[in-house]
Amino acid sequence: MGDQLPSTEAWSVDNEITSSKLDNAVSLYSYTQRIVVGMICLLIFIFGSVGNSLVIIAVLLSRKLHTPPNVFVVSLATADLLTSVSLIWNVVALLGPNGWPLQNATWLCTVAGYIVLDCIGVSLLNLAAISLNRYILITKPYNKYRKVYSPVKIGLMVIFTWVIPSLLLLLLSLIRLIGFGYNNKLFLCNELEQHPQSELTLLLVKVLITLLVLVTVIISYILVYRHVRQHFKKKRRRELNSLNMQVSTSGATARPAARFERQGRGACSTADSTSQPVTSGHATRSRENAFNQMDLEVTKNLFIVVAIFFLCFIPYAIILFIPGSDSYHLYGVLLVFANSTFNPVIYARRHPHFKVVFIAMIKCRYKNIPEPTGIVKRFSSRRVNPNP
Repeated sequence: MGDQLPSTEAWSVDNEITSSKLDNAVSLYSYTQRIVVGMICLLIFIFGSVGNSLVIIAVLLSRKLHTPPNVFVVSLATADLLTSVSLIWNVVALLGPNGWPLQNATWLCTVAGYIVLDCIGVSLLNLAAISLNRYILITKPYNKYRKVYSPVKIGLMVIFTWVIPSLLLLLLSLIRLIGFGYNNKLFLCNELEQHPQSELTLLLVKVLITLLVLVTVIISYILVYRHVRQHFKKKRRRELNSLNMQVSTSGATARPAARFERQGRGACSTADSTSQPVTSGHATRSRENAFNQMDLEVTKNLFIVVAIFFLCFIPYAIILFIPGSDSYHLYGVLLVFANSTFNPVIYARRHPHFKVVFIAMIKCRYKNIPEPTGIVKRFSSRRVNPNP
């Protein structure tokens, strides 16, 4: 009996500390606020799961979407899908009146907390990979682009974006700087500080990774913008010189100008105005360092994806740095979660190829899928011949 007293006292002290933390958390977020946030998380779970699943399935069904940047798009959609699915356990955590309600299944909260943080790191690295892909495609010769983005190298890049965050979290867990489970402060399945220096260390790690990715993205797109701007300036200069030469040699302005106008409307954005138009794919290019209008459209769309991610992430990062902003911490995390639902909407509204495949999938008109894969052909043949 004498040996049990210190143990009972220790349990009592731990219980008081836990109760104190819970009371402090309750003072920051009322149960009504948690219900509202929980319902929003439920919507994110539904739309994020459905939308990102459509992105992955669309790439599986259409060869037209089998491009190097779409490999990273699928990787990003997979990370967003896992984040969205894991949010269902955050809904359970938020709606528990007295903390995590499933005391016999605390491992679910632990796994959910790990997946969410890991997938945020995966998303960051995939966004950096997308930006570098756009930079090399637009600014470098196409033969160099194909060497850099061979199938094997693309596979290694995607593996890298998944392995690095996982190894980093594993290392932090092994040295007991971080844990995962029910966070009494946020009422979420999240990271848990297990050391007095955990909070500062984790903050520094998050900031360094985010800044590294952000700098990579900004520099890549600035260089892309400068290259495209210089390209079109040179193109307009050559077109004007060509028009002036035609006018000076023919002595008449109307006919050459009309012919030039017709040629200008039909030409794609290549470096040589006399070259033949290029197609929407990368298979035919008049010059090795030429890019077409489709490249620019895809680059714009992917830039929007990157920009929206950081618009969702930066408020959360600012909240972490502002003293006394704990009452906004939960809403910053919610905004990061919400990012998982935006990308499919961007692809559906702005990406010409994804838009066509999405419409065909939703309307079950699989014959309208451009360049269908064998999966679509087999499925369509079964529908035509249900009893082969």
